[in-house]
Amino acid sequence: MNSISLDVSSASTGDPYNTNYSWESGAKKSGGSIRVVKQRVDWNPGLKRSLVNILHEFKDSGYRNDNGWNSEGWNRMVKEFHVRNKTLG
Repeated sequence: MNSISLDVSSASTGDPYNTNYSWESGAKKSGGSIRVVKQRVDWNPGLKRSLVNILHEFKDSGYRNDNGWNSEGWNRMVKEFHVRNKTLG
């Protein structure tokens, strides 16, 4: 499989994350596919603290059972994390 990757910086796209555009050509007759992969965030102590605080706040919120949080709880926590950490996008 041939692979070509192009990194596009956030300065040109306005995207707070760097975005990889990757072209992969395989054995398909169509010639391949293009997929966009977002880079992961570099976690720092402030982001970790924010996540732990949110998890702690939601522990008794009714969105948690014996096996962990339900999907609605996770979605609410993700939204809250983004509100508190607006620089992430």
